[in-house]
Amino acid sequence: MRLSNILKIRLFVLKHTFLVSITLLCFSCEEFCEESDRVAIVVNFYSTEDGKLLSKNLVVKAFRTDNSLHDSILYVRAGYQQVLLPLDPNSDKMKFLFEYNIFSEGAPEEYSTDTIVFHYSRHNAFISAECGCVTMGILDGLPESTKNEIQKIEVVRPKIKTVSYRQGVINEENIKIYY
Repeated sequence: MRLSNILKIRLFVLKHTFLVSITLLCFSCEEFCEESDRVAIVVNFYSTEDGKLLSKNLVVKAFRTDNSLHDSILYVRAGYQQVLLPLDPNSDKMKFLFEYNIFSEGAPEEYSTDTIVFHYSRHNAFISAECGCVTMGILDGLPESTKNEIQKIEVVRPKIKTVSYRQGVINEENIKIYY
């Protein structure tokens, strides 16, 4: 083979390798939709005595407010200091049932509950081409609560936005619940 043909082949391979590398680099710059990013009301639990974060043993259930029987269990565990409560994209309110004393040693046969209803105004927000739109909201005043165990509810930040479930504890809380 002649030297000029070898150079042409090498130049062809280098040129195409460069083009493939640039193409892959451009595609790697694309934003990918993280399925762990969701819109949620961030709720932290506090002690009324000292104002410090408080761990709660609880079960949290979400209920539709259209009187259907569908419900979802969101949390079942001991030791929560924070919960993330989802919005219903088809409604302007969402109802949650908090069940207490489920995991206590010698737990009573009956446990106490609180029902909290959040009212919010919804709007769609474009995230990206990969993620599309999400329904965000703004809390409309204080949530309704039965206040069996809950002493006080405080709205810290009414704007409900996306949070990442991978981050652990999220600092931008929407609601403070005092026990």
